[in-house]
Amino acid sequence: MIPLLVEFLQSLKNPLVVVVIGLIYIVVYYFMAARFHHYAKTKNYRGIWRKKGLLDKASSVMWVLSAIGLTASLIDLMIRNALSLRYIFAYYILFVFLFAFVYNLLEWHFEGMIDGMKDGLIGEVQCLTMSIQVMTGGYHTSAKPANWRVEVMAGVQAIVGVMFIAVFVARAVVAFTPSR
Repeated sequence: MIPLLVEFLQSLKNPLVVVVIGLIYIVVYYFMAARFHHYAKTKNYRGIWRKKGLLDKASSVMWVLSAIGLTASLIDLMIRNALSLRYIFAYYILFVFLFAFVYNLLEWHFEGMIDGMKDGLIGEVQCLTMSIQVMTGGYHTSAKPANWRVEVMAGVQAIVGVMFIAVFVARAVVAFTPSR
């Protein structure tokens, strides 16, 4: 078991592996979110998909640990100077989704964290839109932080967005500058 875990962690040094895992992460997240939202509307539902049940809590921990893993992978790749322009762009998109997931998890588990957020998959789209707005330096439209914790997270996301743009521009300049 431990050798498999070590091998998996070593594979995270490859940006293509991380991007593929990130895409799978997005698909699985939205599938599970659709199930949880569907059953959250069902009165007296006590099955596996119930809100704040064991699967809900376990998957939320998994999403947070995955976010930490993606962040660690990005930092490792940046330190090793192993990111190309396309991987920087792919990571940028993954981080937009990652922060949207975290915003939604906060609202799902601690209601009232985001002003103007609707229930269900519409709320998921609002969190994605809010994440895009924060990451690009835009303004908040229908959903916006209502708690200092979400404000801090939005501030961190804004810094991450600026960092990505700075690294992306620096990489582009280096890539397209002829060597002497």
